[in-house]
Amino acid sequence: MQARRYEAASRAPAGMPGRPVTAQPNQSLGHGLEVLHVLCGAEGPIGSRELARRLGMEHTRVNRLLGTMATLGLAERTVDRRYRPGPAVHVLAASGLRSSGLLQAALPVIRELHAEGFSVALGVLWRDQVCYLYHGKPNQPLERGLAGHQLFPAAWSSIGTILCAQDDPALATEKTQGWAWVVPPRNPDLPNAPLGGSMAAPVGSPIVAALAIIPTDKSNPAQYAARLLQAAAAITAALIPTPRSASTSAKPT
Repeated sequence: MQARRYEAASRAPAGMPGRPVTAQPNQSLGHGLEVLHVLCGAEGPIGSRELARRLGMEHTRVNRLLGTMATLGLAERTVDRRYRPGPAVHVLAASGLRSSGLLQAALPVIRELHAEGFSVALGVLWRDQVCYLYHGKPNQPLERGLAGHQLFPAAWSSIGTILCAQDDPALATEKTQGWAWVVPPRNPDLPNAPLGGSMAAPVGSPIVAALAIIPTDKSNPAQYAARLLQAAAAITAALIPTPRSASTSAKPT
């Protein structure tokens, strides 16, 4: 069952479950977003040739896209002619987090789970990878878990598995029970994989993310399912605006 789960989850769609895919996507926009994604994921400033190599794109095209991004403030050119994310990236990130409300809804629940001794992760599906908005341990300050984890293969992640389960018949059991338990294989290329496994449940209505915990007793993860589902439901409830909050905008400070 575990091997089948990995195979099924490796067919993760390019986005969240149930989202329609455009039949004729704009290739120029797509290429630009690919460049921006690699730029933001780099460990530091990166040259245009290295970006082109990683993406398998023509160097001239990458150069042109980087120039456009620099004009828009999405990229900055350093003195040694390399590039790093520009201030507009932070504007997009802050605006996106504010409009989604996901972290605001999740952090109080995450704090409770940490107090109970759980390591916790909150992530979304990006192609065949999981992007972690939060990934932290109970003995660490909460802020250290914010965006502090690299992209992780969805096929080896409980978050990736439960999100893929919404559209994959091969994962019908996980979808029906509402949670997934995954034990990643021992692999030197996955140094941050949870030892002994993790379990995750979807969050949102419609689903926008998944919440994962690492149980203290890994011999019987099902005993923690009710607590996990309760936590995921609490985040989902906090994401649904009341009529008053939906019509009242916060005043800037």
